[in-house]
Amino acid sequence: MKTLHYLSSPFLLCLLGLIPCIAFAQAAVAPKRSPELQVLDHFIGSWDITNTFKPVGGEKIVFSIVSRKSWSPGGSFLRGQDTNLSIPEAKEFHLLWTYDPVAKNYPAVFMEGPNRGELTGVWDAKKKTMHWKVKMANGITGEGHDRFIGKDRIESSGIFKNDKGETVFEISWSRTRRKAKSPTK
Repeated sequence: MKTLHYLSSPFLLCLLGLIPCIAFAQAAVAPKRSPELQVLDHFIGSWDITNTFKPVGGEKIVFSIVSRKSWSPGGSFLRGQDTNLSIPEAKEFHLLWTYDPVAKNYPAVFMEGPNRGELTGVWDAKKKTMHWKVKMANGITGEGHDRFIGKDRIESSGIFKNDKGETVFEISWSRTRRKAKSPTK
């Protein structure tokens, strides 16, 4: 009976109530990342993006999205999701990106509805530019770059080709980091 008395004590109940808070606080502390992984910190945050898509032989399409990038709970992967797409045909977009110390590059995988692909980036610290190549499951390949202009702006572009080496489309986009909302007084 004494054991049950301790289990029902206010002190023990309070302690049990703190365990989830302690676990959450530990999970919220970001692990120390390598200098190479810290490069991906440039992408962290919420971004307003304007895309210009130019298919060969077709009309240019301009559309906007909101993109959110954050670290995975373990701090090894940059996670991305693009939502609030301004064109109904667009699907949601998800990305996982990390650093490979053996290959000394930045591999990523992404999915947009049934479309998927693999991306490999190489960081140029002097130019503050991530050069990347992509291979999609449908055989389309592309290459381009993300150039960082200050901490709140990224200019990007890429050219994509079919399996015959013919340009299929070009795309460019500019990203502006959303300002954090200030707390109301």
